[in-house]
Amino acid sequence: MTNKDYFKPWDPPLPARYFTLEGQIEVIREFRHARSQGSAVGFGVFLQDTHTLIGRVALRNIQRGAAQTCTLGYFIDQEYANQGYTTEAVKQVVSYAFRELKLHRIEAAVMPHNFASIRVVEKLKFRREGLARWFLFIDNAWKDHYIYAITRPPQVTD
Repeated sequence: MTNKDYFKPWDPPLPARYFTLEGQIEVIREFRHARSQGSAVGFGVFLQDTHTLIGRVALRNIQRGAAQTCTLGYFIDQEYANQGYTTEAVKQVVSYAFRELKLHRIEAAVMPHNFASIRVVEKLKFRREGLARWFLFIDNAWKDHYIYAITRPPQVTD
């Protein structure tokens, strides 16, 4: 519940149960199932010294075949925002996606006024590919999003 208001401008409508321990256990179960199906993977972001969970990075909508692509999502506890944790976590997950999952492309959708999130993807060399008008239903309205993408470097071999 600590970050509920902090994340509201960036999140789709979430049921009250999401903000409970039981709701988070359901999220973990859903990720475990999705991972077993090959459609998504989720990672916790933990502080190294205390092992405190401070965020999450997820690869969703994993597509195989000719595309070999997925979508990226991430968030960090407001207490740890703007300290480099998100960038480092996303960097590690992007590397995992290319090296372990053998994906070719990762996309991230970012609202134009989410400057912190834009900094994360731009630091990691995602390129802005365009603006998706009224792309996602966030904070009770359809919001525009920049679409960013990064593709697997040629030197990453199978």
